[in-house]
Amino acid sequence: DTSVTGVQTCALPICNKYNIPLIINDNIEVMLKCNADGIHVGQSDLNAKKVRELIGPDKILGVSVGNVSEALVAINNGADYLGVGAIFPTNTKDDAILVSLDELRNISLNVNVPVVAIGGIHLDTIKELRNTCINGVAVISEIFSKDDIVEATSILKNEVDKIIFDINKYDLFLFDYDGTLLDSMNEWANMSSSFVKSHNIKPSDDLDSLVYNMNTLEAANYIHNTYGIGNDSNECYHMIIDFIHRVYKDIKLKSGAKDILDTLKKLNKKMIILSQTELSLLKTSTENNKITDYFDEIYSTETINATKGDGSAFRKIKEMYPNNKILVVEDAYYAIKKAKEANLDVISIQDNSNLEDTNKIIKTTDYYGSLNWMVK
Repeated sequence: DTSVTGVQTCALPICNKYNIPLIINDNIEVMLKCNADGIHVGQSDLNAKKVRELIGPDKILGVSVGNVSEALVAINNGADYLGVGAIFPTNTKDDAILVSLDELRNISLNVNVPVVAIGGIHLDTIKELRNTCINGVAVISEIFSKDDIVEATSILKNEVDKIIFDINKYDLFLFDYDGTLLDSMNEWANMSSSFVKSHNIKPSDDLDSLVYNMNTLEAANYIHNTYGIGNDSNECYHMIIDFIHRVYKDIKLKSGAKDILDTLKKLNKKMIILSQTELSLLKTSTENNKITDYFDEIYSTETINATKGDGSAFRKIKEMYPNNKILVVEDAYYAIKKAKEANLDVISIQDNSNLEDTNKIIKTTDYYGSLNWMVK
């Protein structure tokens, strides 16, 4: 019964009893008359901006969207959450236009409000929503078509919990640094050519790719022999190290990094850094960005005598923190893969340097998103 009387005598008392917000679909008159907690509107319903004006700032406004543009407009008009769909074909709304999983993920990553997937979601399709960065699902038939609604709801919730990121599940957050918290991958990718340019010498276009797999001493030898920088390769090596320190200390954090650290600190979560970058560089950077005190420990793989490439660094961390539920926060596919092989949960952070690996990362990782999305 969706009449005012029906809502007031049935739905509203039940929702109030269990402290559950009551959202009315489409009908603003019913919502206002029974003083429900909010309203949900679609693209063809009353304009969301007008709805916000009518319901005021304190009521919940949900808006159905089908692409990033509609999502951004809805948020600008005052939406508190977004319903995205239909994701799969649904008998409930047979004229619904389908939204791809890629578009669902793009919407989730480009907004700062919760995103709920809608349309055709049931036990056979819910696994496909993994790593689409959603915050919840909306269902009808998967529950109400069942003989035992309580059991159906419990089973569905169990499946939803497997794909929805819950920050409270973890005791310890194991952060990578470069490309995850620090926006440094472009600087690392161009470090050799930037060093040569700092000596007013034009490097070859392929310099960075040529030295990519070299260690710093090998790169110094190549740069000294090719460009004549330094009296010998050893002096060139120390000049490169000094240059890296100067550049590295000024690199800023990625968007959302400080926010997620603040969030975890408020929740009293343990945080550590595990990076392949030299420890002195890590400490200089964290101090410069004023985040050193957030971490229980800052580890370089060199200082714990292990590497991410063979997975030994992740196995060692498990040994060092045996009674903690650990979440690895990483951006590089090779490290994500090795962390999973070490039976650790992983959230993969989107970065410009790993976009070509997106499909492989999504298939491998437990969660996929951005730092801002983690906070949301």
